[in-house]
Amino acid sequence: MAVTQYGIGVVWGITVGNLTLTANGVGRITSAALAKDIKNVEHLDPTTGEIIGITVFDPRRKLDLEVYPSASTLAYAKNAANAMPAPGTTVTLTDTTMTSDINSKTYIVESANIKFSNSDKAVISLSLMNSDNIASYAAITA
Repeated sequence: MAVTQYGIGVVWGITVGNLTLTANGVGRITSAALAKDIKNVEHLDPTTGEIIGITVFDPRRKLDLEVYPSASTLAYAKNAANAMPAPGTTVTLTDTTMTSDINSKTYIVESANIKFSNSDKAVISLSLMNSDNIASYAAITA
C-alpha cells in the first residue's frame, strides 16, 4: 500500500559539509550562518534634508561556521585540529544542501578560534567573508 505524506518541504541541516584542514583530516561543518550586507550612502536634499537617493556598494557575504576536526584516525584528527586556518587565508566550501551563496565560493578567513573541552569535542569557529567584487585573493607579504 502506498504511503501519502502531507506537509511542507523543509531544508534540514547540512548534509555533507566538510572543510579540508589537512591531507587526511577535515572539519565537519555543524553550523553555518550566512549574512549578506552592503554599504550605502544617503543623498539628502540640501534644503529639506530629506533622503532623495541612496547609493549602495560593496556587497559581501559574511559566513560564520562551526566545525569539528575529524579524520579516519585520532592522530589525523589531532593534526586537523592543529591546522586551524589562519586569518587571511582562503577556503572554498562545497555542499549540495548549502545555497549558491555558500557553495563553491571562495571566502577569506577573517578570524578563527578553537575551543577545547574536557566534556565535548574540539570545535573550530570561523568567520569568513566573500565579495563578488573581488576577482582573486592574494596575501601581501612585507
